[in-house]
Amino acid sequence: MDIQTLLTKKIGVWGYGIGGKALVAFLRAREVHVLVYDKRELTVSEKHELQKIGGLLCVQLEEFFVQSDIVIPSAGIDLGAYKNIFYKFLSELDFFALFFKKPIIAITGTLGKTTVTTMLSKMLERAGKQVLVGGNIGIGLCSLIDHQQEETDYAVLEVSSFQLERCRVFTPTVAVWTNFFANHLDRHASVQEYFEAKTQIVKRQSGDMISVVPANLLEKIKRNALYNHTWVSVSSEILPEFNVFIAHQPGIRANWHVVAQTLFAMGISTEALKKEFLCAIEHRIEFVRELNQVRFYNDSKSTVIEATRAALERFDAQKIILLLGGLSKGVDREPFVRDLAGCIKYVICFGKEAVMLSGWCDKYAICHKSAPDLAQAVKMGYTCSTAGDIVLLSPAGSSFDLFANYQERGAVFKRLVSEL
Repeated sequence: MDIQTLLTKKIGVWGYGIGGKALVAFLRAREVHVLVYDKRELTVSEKHELQKIGGLLCVQLEEFFVQSDIVIPSAGIDLGAYKNIFYKFLSELDFFALFFKKPIIAITGTLGKTTVTTMLSKMLERAGKQVLVGGNIGIGLCSLIDHQQEETDYAVLEVSSFQLERCRVFTPTVAVWTNFFANHLDRHASVQEYFEAKTQIVKRQSGDMISVVPANLLEKIKRNALYNHTWVSVSSEILPEFNVFIAHQPGIRANWHVVAQTLFAMGISTEALKKEFLCAIEHRIEFVRELNQVRFYNDSKSTVIEATRAALERFDAQKIILLLGGLSKGVDREPFVRDLAGCIKYVICFGKEAVMLSGWCDKYAICHKSAPDLAQAVKMGYTCSTAGDIVLLSPAGSSFDLFANYQERGAVFKRLVSEL
């Protein structure tokens, strides 16, 4: 469907979060008939905002489907139960691709997406490039469209498997895949289905387009691509000239290699990478406070066990009080808990799966306590600490048992720590 025809349709925006709001604003600026549905009750200010720009709020999902010619769903919505109306769905990334005409660099992977997106955009800016940043990093995709100018060089986008799984058009100029581990098995039916969703980032690339992927996944990913293009594999042995600098930052070593290889493949100088560039990402091993010689770190973004393992490697585990919780998303966390035995000082289990986590701690003789919520977990963590210890929020699970997202969980943690 061409753009002009698309804009004459009644477009339903399913989900009025960051991306949905940016999409609605973009469409209404072009006088498109827009309907909005969200299962949650919108706030008074959101309703006023929507009414002001002329969007129509639907109360019933069935009514929303009937009235909409095309539905653009939020990436967080599982469409598996709506196969009878798949023909109405258009992914947000496909919609974005129709309107954004500058080169796109898209970053996906289980871990490191936000760090690589942030580092890469900073390095491109240092190289004199004009860059727009958005996507799963917390900036609505469609808010970037009207900011593209003649001098814009790239859009750098963080994209998730949820955003990619329904793509049929979206094809980035440069696709970056950081790594792959089992995740989101409460949404994807299997690890293979999760992998196939991720492969949409490279599937339609061709010609001079570039895919930067982990060396151990290169052949498997290539089998899912439809056309020939440039492949770049990343391993820890590549670009040894950076090893001295990044040796003191083992937690982001892999991310540095991904960024360096991407810049090299694009023909952009990597000299800026040799200068000291400490990339502080909020909610990712973020120092919060020191109180009575006890340090507190916010690693709320660790929603999978591999991220928590990486966080633990940054410190002396014998001094760590780990706040472990959230939802497992279908991933078995028992082996991870088992591996903590004998190498960690204390575990505070919190949230909806606290009983399960606590049971495993009992099974493997790990010192632990259980808390119903994060507030109690923070208090228990501090009580269990002594001078020189580290209280680390690195849940190894998603935030949705207690919070709207990992950002809210991290923000609450920081507030609770500040109040101690």
